[in-house]
Amino acid sequence: MENTRFHRISKLLIEGVIIFFLVFSYSLLWSAAAAEKPQYGGTLNFAIEVDPPSYDAHREQTYNMVHPTAPHYSLLVKFDPENYPRIVGDLAESWTVSKDHNTNLRDGVD
Repeated sequence: MENTRFHRISKLLIEGVIIFFLVFSYSLLWSAAAAEKPQYGGTLNFAIEVDPPSYDAHREQTYNMVHPTAPHYSLLVKFDPENYPRIVGDLAESWTVSKDHNTNLRDGVD
């Protein structure tokens, strides 16, 4: 009887030590992953349902044109990605909302 009690206590002790080390290791890995800084740049791969008929965004009317052609076109204004829904200038340096829609373009934009 004493021998069985000893085995049961030993088994519980070993299981407790294993669980402790697993939790401790997981917390170390989690804190290391949380401390990493985001990396900027690189390549973003994304999927769309079908290929666009062409890359002429002025001619095509399909939604499949939005993502593949977005890096190739600039807008007068755009949403600020860091502070949505704030609007910031893309090609426009400044603008006024009025009947004649005055827009001042950035230097080098014709």
